[in-house]
Amino acid sequence: MRVLGRNLAYGQTNSARMLWKFGRVYNANRQLSDHAREVRYELPLPERRTAAPGRKELFVHTIGRAGPRAQAGPATPQ
Repeated sequence: MRVLGRNLAYGQTNSARMLWKFGRVYNANRQLSDHAREVRYELPLPERRTAAPGRKELFVHTIGRAGPRAQAGPATPQ
């Protein structure tokens, strides 16, 4: 209630409206029936691994701000 009171004091009425409408908007049966519907598209599962991935496979950041091109050296003027 403290957060709601502070929001109302600052003129932020959207959180109070959300709580006021919760009973009309939230419908548990509708949410549960969504799981029974036919899947239109299914995401593929990732490949199963038997061993842990190597350190190089886990490294996702590139060196420098420009990405892989920064490793190639300075750009030559035309």
